[in-house]
Amino acid sequence: MGRKQVSRALLSGLSLLTLIALFAGFFILKGKYSPENKVKLVIDHVRNGNDMNVQLRQEEISLIRSFDEFAVGHQPALPVVKVQQVASNDDEVQVVAWLAAIDYTEDNRIREVYTGSLLFTLNRSSLFSWKVSKVEEMQPIN
Repeated sequence: MGRKQVSRALLSGLSLLTLIALFAGFFILKGKYSPENKVKLVIDHVRNGNDMNVQLRQEEISLIRSFDEFAVGHQPALPVVKVQQVASNDDEVQVVAWLAAIDYTEDNRIREVYTGSLLFTLNRSSLFSWKVSKVEEMQPIN
């Protein structure tokens, strides 16, 4: 193989690796900054008392907090949160957060399961950034 062929092969391989790295980086960033992760982050901030970081109305912060307060009043742990995107267009998505708290007896049997759900509406603020514009109660926790 001549020198020219080796350099072309190296250049082609390097170009292919660069392209793969760019695609991988795009999908990693897209996942990290997904609407679902934004909702989880907002819930975590409210739970940790970082209300300034969530940019929501006080009623919406209180609504999120009320789910944790209900759960802690009925059993010692915060509810488990599962999120799923349920609707979207180019600049707006809706994500449902299902919250479940399980109350156990002393012998570790399930006594009661409390569930509820919140609907988060998010608007795109840049390519990878989402802002929560509204939080609504779909099903009260009970």
